[in-house]
Amino acid sequence: MAIAASCRASYPLNRSELERRHGAYARERKIVAAIGYTPFLLLYVLVHTRLLRPYMPASPHATAAVLILLPGAWLGMLVLLQRWVGPIRHRLRCPGCRRGMVGMRYQHALDSAQCDACGTTVIANPPIAD
Repeated sequence: MAIAASCRASYPLNRSELERRHGAYARERKIVAAIGYTPFLLLYVLVHTRLLRPYMPASPHATAAVLILLPGAWLGMLVLLQRWVGPIRHRLRCPGCRRGMVGMRYQHALDSAQCDACGTTVIANPPIAD
């Protein structure tokens, strides 16, 4: 509960702080993607250099499961975990509805200074309309 209170106290943000937090979130997503793709690359190299072939199952379906499904599950788990934890880590959640302000929600917050789901003000100095 202390984390939620400190997150609420930090809003509304200024525009540069929101952009800084989102930039850190985007960098972290790239790192997670690189870590997620590593098993695909590692298994590909090991199979084609004959280091792993003696240990692969004889069935082509089981081999496909080992080479595609297991690393795919690893990548999917990492991506989902990062989508869930990333906005919390970088304090990119709306103080009103607690939804992550990433993707289109982040863009809407930059354009209107409000959360698109609940209308809570998230940017202290809203952009001036032309």
